[in-house]
Amino acid sequence: MKGYKIYQDYLLLNNTINKKYSGFINEYPLSFKTIEWYLRIYESVGTHELERIFYKRKNAFNRLSIKYIKKIFKFYSPLKNRALVNIPRLINIQSDTRIFLESKSIICEDFGKGYNIIDSFIGNSLLKSGFYDNLHNLPYNDNYDKAFWKNFEQHLIQLISSYSLFLKKLNFKIIITQDLHTDTGFLLSRIFKTLKTPTIEFAHAFTQDRHLVTILPVNGDYSIIWNNLLLKNILTVSNSIEKKKLINFDYPNSFQNNLILQKKHFLLLFPGLQARNFDERKNLYNKWIQLFDYVASFVESENLVIRCHPGDSSEQCKQVKVLYSDFISGNSLDYDLTNSYFVLGGATTVLVDAFQSEIPCVQITDFDPENLILPIKRYDLESFLLLKFKSVSALKFLFYNYQNSKFKFNKYFNFLSSRL
Repeated sequence: MKGYKIYQDYLLLNNTINKKYSGFINEYPLSFKTIEWYLRIYESVGTHELERIFYKRKNAFNRLSIKYIKKIFKFYSPLKNRALVNIPRLINIQSDTRIFLESKSIICEDFGKGYNIIDSFIGNSLLKSGFYDNLHNLPYNDNYDKAFWKNFEQHLIQLISSYSLFLKKLNFKIIITQDLHTDTGFLLSRIFKTLKTPTIEFAHAFTQDRHLVTILPVNGDYSIIWNNLLLKNILTVSNSIEKKKLINFDYPNSFQNNLILQKKHFLLLFPGLQARNFDERKNLYNKWIQLFDYVASFVESENLVIRCHPGDSSEQCKQVKVLYSDFISGNSLDYDLTNSYFVLGGATTVLVDAFQSEIPCVQITDFDPENLILPIKRYDLESFLLLKFKSVSALKFLFYNYQNSKFKFNKYFNFLSSRL
């Protein structure tokens, strides 16, 4: 992965997708858009990551709680103006957005976990169609079942139509989420497009992989990019329609507003390895062990905390959790960051959050070579080890001036008002 040019590679990937799947795109357009993020992941990293995602999605949608069904019908009334606001990665933005919309007489709270409920209903419909049963029936396999996709295309047409009628009576005025790039997210965007309800997605903070599945294509009406420099980069590979949908209000720090920095711990991040092949996982695992041993030589054990990627199911991550169980964090990201005086890891939004909260941090490029959206100091592992720290106080030379790029709430709220 080291050294590849992510945006140039995205354009190459786009060409591959459009050429390789041109027949499928023309014959089954809704099916293609539903599975597009899977195909981009497959063409980027292969089937091992698809297997993980399919397994996770199938389990998530395998059961529908009767409580979910009751909640849907409890609020099945057109008497109120409602909004779906679901941005769990940005908890303070989610909270402030709901408060703002409530001030506009748009109800956000009475629907509970409304987005998750509707998303689960749609996912369960895909599950019942047989979509998640056969990973190898995706069209990257030349022997895929065309009869299935013909029926699936009709199933999607009916699904969009029936859910449009169903959700119309809930009277949603705006949808704000972080998940419109998924299979169910795309279908939700089409349903709300039918209802002429504006949809807004908070895209991922930075471009970690060349498939860009958390940023492009833009399925909703708008996509909020987290940084102006990142926006400029994304615009260079966006089509004319996507360019009109991309906006920026600066970096939306995920911390809750009332948290107080305690600065007790040295936070060491274990890189997410779920999308890497076997050799890459083994190599990066061994490098991380080197890094841990080095940090443990000058940081007191009671002050050292390890945080793993929440979506990492790799064997290496499981090994780390067993071997270093005394150091593994069981706390929320907010807690870990607000209690840390230094953060060390790969290219991750955790480092960006740390920088925005003026917590010193360093990126080890062996784990992820991509540049983050802020001027965070970067070292390859060998160079970092050569610094030969003997104590925590030696880290002082890494401290630097921080940039003020706080989320522009007033501009954001004005934008929401214009969409209502």
